[in-house]
Amino acid sequence: MFSDKLQEYAQKKYEQRLPVLGKIGEVVAGKLPLCTKEEQILMKFFYGTMPLRDAGEYEFEVFLGFVRHSLMVYRTMEWCREVPEEIFLHHILYYRINSENIEDCRKFFYEKLIDRIKGKTLQEAVLEINYWCAENGSYEASDHRTISPLVLYRSGKGRCGEESTFAVTAFRSVGVPARQVYAPWWAHCDDNHAWVEVYIEGKWHFLGACEPEEILDRGWFVNASSRALLIHTRNFSDYGDDLGEPCVGREDRIWFYNVTAGYAKARQFEIRVLEEDGRAVGQADVFVEVLNSGEYHSVAKLCTNEEGKASILIGLGSIHLRIVKGKKGREVTVNTRVQESAAVVIREDWFAEGQGEWTQLDLEAPEDSPIHRTLMSKEQKDRSLRKLCRANEIRSGRIEGYYVEEKAARYPEEKEILHAAAGNFDEIYSFLDKDSNVDRRYLLHSLTVKDYKDAKAAILEKHLGHASKYRERWEKAGKLDIYISYILCPRIYLEEMTYYREFIEKYFGGQAWLSDPFAIWGYIERTIGYDSAEDYGTIFTTPVGTLSLRFGNLVSRRILFVAICRTFGIPARISPVNM
Repeated sequence: MFSDKLQEYAQKKYEQRLPVLGKIGEVVAGKLPLCTKEEQILMKFFYGTMPLRDAGEYEFEVFLGFVRHSLMVYRTMEWCREVPEEIFLHHILYYRINSENIEDCRKFFYEKLIDRIKGKTLQEAVLEINYWCAENGSYEASDHRTISPLVLYRSGKGRCGEESTFAVTAFRSVGVPARQVYAPWWAHCDDNHAWVEVYIEGKWHFLGACEPEEILDRGWFVNASSRALLIHTRNFSDYGDDLGEPCVGREDRIWFYNVTAGYAKARQFEIRVLEEDGRAVGQADVFVEVLNSGEYHSVAKLCTNEEGKASILIGLGSIHLRIVKGKKGREVTVNTRVQESAAVVIREDWFAEGQGEWTQLDLEAPEDSPIHRTLMSKEQKDRSLRKLCRANEIRSGRIEGYYVEEKAARYPEEKEILHAAAGNFDEIYSFLDKDSNVDRRYLLHSLTVKDYKDAKAAILEKHLGHASKYRERWEKAGKLDIYISYILCPRIYLEEMTYYREFIEKYFGGQAWLSDPFAIWGYIERTIGYDSAEDYGTIFTTPVGTLSLRFGNLVSRRILFVAICRTFGIPARISPVNM
């Protein structure tokens, strides 16, 4: 089924990964012989390319579930067998889409959709699946922790990154190649947006996630995307000779591909970096930035070649270039609407340039000039409106059905929490209703709104039981609020909520230095390593995962520090000023 090239690639990446997997690698090596040859190839592909933290967070069987389901749809769905190997790997098989919590959920989505798309063409199936997505998910602003597709299904709401992750999961579950597409930052207004592309007969088509239309290549963002300076998608490996789009570059373990030309007028813009004497500067970092929310945000990171050149396909408007090589650098603003290239001279005193002075900038956003102007007939519009109204009714009815008024009425101060829990109502209620311990209510109120959607009663129960031994001391000191927020509370930052206290206690064995926060941080700095090339920096490792792998980025190490402190009764939090 798979090419020799893929088998060689998967084996090479897997062997390169084994040294950093440690004991987890030993477990994987022991389980691989129990898999078929095809399963082994794909599991090695996973373990060789995944963000390293995932290997420490999820069991072998979770990834095997994705592999087996993808092999099943490959064999049973005709349109799946027709796609190129690299499209299958990146956009049907791959388990991770963005920074979502990972659950083996493809079978769940497949069973929801397979009868609904039976007998339909691929394009008809795509449109039908997106109506199903609208019946089960809609937009809601929230924090930046990305819930899993299953949690979005149970809660019925999510921000655009979660909606698009949900929709991509639905498409991939039935063998339709799909990917998430991002305008990382708008150039004409604040914020950003994510949507979905599907691969049909050799071409990518876009659609709004959970925002169905009767035809493809339509969405409310068509005009907005025509004003974007950069639109990209991501892969978790570099497998494939020609994926059809220019690679913007690699960041951590992610490869970004430039799809701007499919949405906006764009040009290839060249940056040349020079020394003051005119010599070319190779290996200089070039950050391409966009003004958004009152500050510059990077949308791409380039690196100059030996001739001091780097180029990018980009929309037509103002961009800010920040160029750094060692102690030298420079910042300039250019307008790609009127310029095809820019030569930038770097110097050591660049950071002092204009310091303390106000500088007036005249920035131009790209013009509104959508490439896609597909129109629907009146009949199509009417049919779409009826379907959307019906989708809203179905979704609202299902989500409201989770809420049990008679039970919630027993806890009037927690009714809002129980309502926000939606499909997680039973978990939150069972924790709250177990006994009369007032700390149950305090713990729930210490969580985020999103936590109510996916927090597990068993995990909350364990945190409550462990933390309770420190309660009396803080209550006597008149500082119960400190105990609740910074010892009892299991939520630290945007990591997956897990139970870590027992593991941490056993790991350290009650050593005396654990009463000293400075000693705790010193231990973390000495023992926890990190290599961004092995990871995906936007996801954070849980405390157990960080200790197990001895690997974690700065935020993950901070999360571990807080977890250790709370485990041993030291109130701690990540400073909101530094995040």
